[in-house]
Amino acid sequence: MCQGTNSLVFFYISILLKFLINIYIYIYKIMSVNRLKKLWMQAVIKKNQSDILKLYCNNALFKGTMMDEPAKGKEEIKNYFKNFSPIVNDIHFQKKSFSVRNGDLINEFGIYKFKTTKGTIEANYSFVFQRKDKEVKILSHFSSLIS
Repeated sequence: MCQGTNSLVFFYISILLKFLINIYIYIYKIMSVNRLKKLWMQAVIKKNQSDILKLYCNNALFKGTMMDEPAKGKEEIKNYFKNFSPIVNDIHFQKKSFSVRNGDLINEFGIYKFKTTKGTIEANYSFVFQRKDKEVKILSHFSSLIS
């Protein structure tokens, strides 16, 4: 009887440990994403194109708020921020929702506001972040104006 009880206790402890490890991993990923978004905001506000591009995967997909056609890769993304960054003075992320998928991908969508030299721009956004080799980068970024 004691042998069976000990096995059951170890079973529940192992389930609890797996659960706690998964929570830790989830929190770590969300913290990594929040850190990356903060770096992205700072780079855009400071108009630092090289710092912006460091945050994107080499083959990232991108559709900026003021773009008609999507871009692929850092060179096309650079062309967008060359024109957009100079008018941005501040960025504020508002509503957001997270979803963690396949372990290495994190999807976030929500609303952000840009204070620009031309007024305030409110837009929907979606980021797909990819964790690779202990580093999180932007794999996909979509933004569209809210009418």
